[in-house]
Amino acid sequence: MSNMTIPKLLPLVKHCIIYIFFKNEWQRAIVQDFDKLDEIMTLKFIEGKSKFSRIRVKQREYPYYSGFEKGFRVIASTRRVGRSNLEEGIVLDQKNVAGQYLVAVHFFHDDRILWIPFERLSLIRDHARNFEKVKYNNQNNQAEHFRLKTLGYGIQLWNQNTGSLSSLNIDPLPHQINLVHHILQSGNLNWMIADDVGLGKTIETGMLITALKYRGEAKRILLVTPAGLTKQWKEELYYKFSFDDFRIYGDDFIINESREWRMYEHVIASIDRLKSDESRALLSGAGYWDLIIFDEAHRLTRSQYGNRYVSSGRFDVAALLRRHTDNLILLTATPHQGKSDQFQSLLNLLRPELKEEINRLNRNPEILSEMVYRNNKSKVTDLEGRKIFKGQKTYPIHLPVSQDAITFDRKLQEYLRKSAKRSEELGGNIGRAIGFVIAIYRKLAASSIAAILNALIKRQERLLYGSNEEINDEDERFIGEFEERQVNIEKDVKEQFIEGEIEYLDQLIALGEKVRADDQKLQGFLTQVVDPILQENPTEKLVIFTEYLSTQKYLEVALKKRYGGERISLINGSMSLEERQEAIAQFNGDGQFILSTEAGGEGINLQHNCHILVNFDLPWNPMRLVQRIGRIYRYGQMKEVLIFNIFSQGTVDDDIVRLLYQKIDQVVNDLGAISDEFDEGLKHDIFGNIADLVEVDKILDHSIVESKEQTEEKLTMALEDAKVISQKQQELFSYVAQYDANALEREFVITLDHISAFIRGMCRYTGVEIIKEMYDGDIWVLKLPDVLMKKLATRKQNIEVTINHRVKMQRPKTEVMDLNHPLMKYFIDIATSYEFGGANALVCSDLIEGKAVITAIVKWQNLQGTSIHQDMITFALTDDGPRLNPPSFSNWLLTPAENYLSQEHINREKVLPYSLETTINEVLDDAINQKRRETLIPHDQYLLSAAWVKKS
Repeated sequence: MSNMTIPKLLPLVKHCIIYIFFKNEWQRAIVQDFDKLDEIMTLKFIEGKSKFSRIRVKQREYPYYSGFEKGFRVIASTRRVGRSNLEEGIVLDQKNVAGQYLVAVHFFHDDRILWIPFERLSLIRDHARNFEKVKYNNQNNQAEHFRLKTLGYGIQLWNQNTGSLSSLNIDPLPHQINLVHHILQSGNLNWMIADDVGLGKTIETGMLITALKYRGEAKRILLVTPAGLTKQWKEELYYKFSFDDFRIYGDDFIINESREWRMYEHVIASIDRLKSDESRALLSGAGYWDLIIFDEAHRLTRSQYGNRYVSSGRFDVAALLRRHTDNLILLTATPHQGKSDQFQSLLNLLRPELKEEINRLNRNPEILSEMVYRNNKSKVTDLEGRKIFKGQKTYPIHLPVSQDAITFDRKLQEYLRKSAKRSEELGGNIGRAIGFVIAIYRKLAASSIAAILNALIKRQERLLYGSNEEINDEDERFIGEFEERQVNIEKDVKEQFIEGEIEYLDQLIALGEKVRADDQKLQGFLTQVVDPILQENPTEKLVIFTEYLSTQKYLEVALKKRYGGERISLINGSMSLEERQEAIAQFNGDGQFILSTEAGGEGINLQHNCHILVNFDLPWNPMRLVQRIGRIYRYGQMKEVLIFNIFSQGTVDDDIVRLLYQKIDQVVNDLGAISDEFDEGLKHDIFGNIADLVEVDKILDHSIVESKEQTEEKLTMALEDAKVISQKQQELFSYVAQYDANALEREFVITLDHISAFIRGMCRYTGVEIIKEMYDGDIWVLKLPDVLMKKLATRKQNIEVTINHRVKMQRPKTEVMDLNHPLMKYFIDIATSYEFGGANALVCSDLIEGKAVITAIVKWQNLQGTSIHQDMITFALTDDGPRLNPPSFSNWLLTPAENYLSQEHINREKVLPYSLETTINEVLDDAINQKRRETLIPHDQYLLSAAWVKKS
């Protein structure tokens, strides 16, 4: 024992609390000073026989240990490399490790619990006690610090709960904010998001990921998509949220051994690649994922036959991955599809612990509100509560065709029918390949004479000379281009479809050349659609869609010849993301026409400058039409959308496509007629649902060998099936969680105006000069002081910033000052630090209702004890009692605060007729009880700041 090492004593910070053995008893004292050089501490006793007396003693003269207790409010003087800082928290526990006392402190700023040497802790007075007893004056501008502290915490926590502020490259809408807020506050992260098509599932997913990353809860993320959507997801997550770390499995990297999965933390993978035997074997060792998301989740199918289940390879992959995560998100607009067993299988995948309840779904459909969230297009609003969608009108344009075109079409149909017969005779891979080529030729012919003629010429060249051309992976956004390329290099159709095919092609090509020389569809497009629109408004902008690259080039030449080429932009699959963005910028600027083959890309948003869309051809998949319309019929569109659909009268396949869309419209009107609130918005919703549910590909493929009457009958039956399924889905959706415009009324909501007010206020505090404002105040040129340049490690003294991403599109070098910006991070760190102050203030305002305003934090956990989020609560104390999150206080935060100039001591009893402490606790208890649920447990609550309000 004589050789026992005496622990090295750490210096004690001011206001540290200790128990010291003095005058033969342990007494509690507070450190008033500590001389590090001589190791002398000045103490004031606060308990024991020496209470209120002071002593100066050598640090090693008397034994002592931690005097802190659970619930003490403290600040920790923690030194980090290059700087020191003070962090505020509350004592939770303490322990003794080999003579070193450590105190567990929950730090408010970043919601951490750390074990800190007690010598580094200082006791501070509780804000509520300060609020009641401390004398106030205008020293240090505490009113403004109170405002900025409130904004700093509010911005930080709102982003944790909605993910709407880390990237200001988006305009998050109320329904998107509500959805993410609802999921993050539900106590679990296992949800099916079943929004109507076109409501921004990419943005909702990105916001959810943003919030979880901001909380530090999403280190490893796996996003599983259909094969053709991997690139689109990667581009959009980068374009919208600046996520540059997502990698596509199979394209950006490959896995040779299971352990290599752990090298990649943000992965996008196609479901069909993952379901291969090789990938599934490697997946088993991929480790734990913090979040797994499945897009188009209705493609994960498992059917029930009696007591037996038969699952698809895709479903098996999802089941395998489910064992590697606690958090699963399923994205699908059509989860039910008329198949209850498959729908319940998805729900069981999502919430396996609720299997018994899910299997009794018919008797307890209310359970869907705990796992399914759906936004309806007809009900969503903008930030002002106005309906987003202004309505649309569709005009079918029936253009006559020449006799040459009719002759060509009849000859083409004859060639295709003979080829179809040969396809049936051969069967197998070759038969299927011929069938594929026939279907694409029909689509090309319905698109333009240029597209089908180009394909026929390439077909003839392939038969004569062969082809070594390769094809890139399928991208669903450009499915028409993919088909157009694929049909010309199909490996299984090197031989002639029919006897004498080369000569047959000679005749078709000759007839086609005559039609192109006098193309009535092209002329009608120019003279009956484009010319009248420009005659009415010469600066009108038009979006023109086609499925195929050959048609796009054909239209480009015609438009250039008639209107000049400098006003025409193109979007197609051969272009990079940057090139497509440049094309959009040109169109939104001086351009007048944009020709696009892309229907589904979220980055193609043209609604701000255009409200007219022309479909030069109509896709066989009606969902593609919905996606096309969604490029201009979306948030930000201030006009009624006008849609012109062009048909060629007298051609067989155009007649069939026209019939398809007439039938869909009829079903939409039938379903709309039984709704009490039918309007154009609801009609568009129903059209989207039916388009997503109806399966017409096989019907249209077989129509080449069937009569028009047979095809019409099959279309009618398919649409009736879709109608029934749609009705079943709507019945179920009446039980799911949905957008409620009033859902956030009781929340402390942060807007861009609050961010602007915070930035301006922190610029004043830190000495950052706003030397110039442009674009109606949307762009600021900031001049950083030298000391701040050093702290931010930047050589740029002047920076141009904005919080409006639309302005950023016009000035690419402007920096978006979102929560990822270094200066914004610095501002929030400062405003939420203990040294900044602002915990108590006396403000002068006629705007804030009541005589005092309080801000508090409530922490929540799940059933497993894991902290999941924090809420910020504000309330005003009025003569009539407290008012939660009053709009008057939110508005007051938007302008610099004014101190009450006279010095005075507040007499709380004369100001408020009720107990302050009791009132605060009652308000917090009420707010907590309104939110708590089985999976959401209150974990902690504490007062953040408080201010008395004096009227001027």
